[in-house]
Parts: sequence; C-alpha cells; structure tokens
Amino acid sequence: MASEGSSLETILEKQPQETQQSDGPDNLEQFLAQYHGIAWDHDHPKESDSPERAKYIENHIDEDLEIAGIIRKAEERRLVDPLTELPTREAFDLALDRVYDLVSRGANLDVYMLMVDLDKFKAVNDIHGHGVGDKVLKATGRALKGLRKTDIAARIGGEEIAILVVNPKKTELNASSQTLNPIQFAANIRQRITSKVGESTELKSQTASIGISQLRVDPDTGKLISKEQLKSEADIALYHSKEGGRDRETKFKKGMTMPEKVGA
Repeated sequence: MASEGSSLETILEKQPQETQQSDGPDNLEQFLAQYHGIAWDHDHPKESDSPERAKYIENHIDEDLEIAGIIRKAEERRLVDPLTELPTREAFDLALDRVYDLVSRGANLDVYMLMVDLDKFKAVNDIHGHGVGDKVLKATGRALKGLRKTDIAARIGGEEIAILVVNPKKTELNASSQTLNPIQFAANIRQRITSKVGESTELKSQTASIGISQLRVDPDTGKLISKEQLKSEADIALYHSKEGGRDRETKFKKGMTMPEKVGA
C-alpha cells in the first residue's frame, strides 16, 4: 500500500519528473509495481523477474490499468452512497466517533440517533418494480439533504437511514440555543420523506417509521452508553413504531425491549 499522503493520483501527477530520475520507474508497469510496494530490478530484463514480480504482473496489472482512470472518483465518493447521495455507514460511524469524543471531553450537546425505515418497501419493489424502488430511495435522499449542518443522515442498509442529531444545550453561555424536541424533529422527517417521494413517483402516500435514542451517561457505570447501545435502543424504538402501526416515531424508554413480532 502507498504511504499516507502519496495516493495513486498524487504519484501519477509526479510521474513525469520521477521517470527522469535514474531510480524511478521506466514505464507504467514499473510504476504500478512500485506503487504496490514491489521492488523493481533495473539490472535484469523482464524475463528474469522474480516469481513475486511475475505473479503481481499476472494478477494485478490489468486491473490497475482499468481502475487508474477512476481512482479519483472512487476516493471522492467512497463515503457517499451513489443511489441516495447520502453518506455511507462508514461516514456515519466516523461522525459518531467524533461526537462521542466531543461529549466525552465535556461538550454541552444533546445527541439523538434516529433510525428511519421506509414502510413496506419490499412491497414497493415487488409490486411496482425495482426502478420505482430506486426512485423512492433517491427521493428519500433528497428529503434528507436539507438537514442542519450539525446533523448527518446516512444510508446504512437497503431502505434504512440513520440520522445523528446534534444540538447544543441551552446554557448561560449559550442562551441563544434552541432546545430540540426529538419527537417533533422526527415527525418533520417523516413528512418530508412522504412529500418528496410523492413529488418524484406515483407513490403519494409512502410512509416511514422512526426510532429515537438519546446519548446519555449510564448511572450504573458513570460513563456514556456505548455506541452499540445507542444504535440498539434506536432499533428497538423503531420496531415499536412498526408494531404500533407504522408512520410514526417512538423514543426509547428504559425497559423497552424488541417486540416479539416485527413488521415490515
């Protein structure tokens, strides 16, 4: 692998100068071998390359020649889901790590996780086709692009979206901050999804169910609940919304458990 700060694109940009140096690669095959950390022997012809070098050429050169032209797009978009244009699970986890770090160091933040699931989405695909299903997902992505700068919505599964909501707490030093009502926030999300999907497809009543959990200190340990627990509680609350009739939001409460029967 290339070292930090020397991406394939960066090395390609430097390549004309490097090939003029005596210790640089003489052609693209040599460059690709160098990029992947395989030594090139200038004193021996290609026929006498080591078995390791020959195996590399056989297994990787064609693949690298193909991907070299699109590596920049891959790097730019690796944290963005191409269908919804929302961040991916990886991006969401990075944001969650950052928020946990801030709160653990004393930041006065109210943090909520919302798990959003499109109701009866399997039936949408089965009845209307996957083309319409894709349009529904794209419209959902557009509905969630207008969130506040402190929030992040990410596609983490087929039709499942996770939203991290971060709101500064109202304190004497931050008197202008507005207290956030997570139930109302989630209700607005549902309405936006239904509206955007209705504008973009023949489905005028596509609904969503939402589960809400809140980052807090566990009184038994004196520490923040884990990221896994935060996600689990949001999932449990989501399925209570499903069992309660869908098209609604539920905030996790202590003692709440996963329903025995989980609807779609």
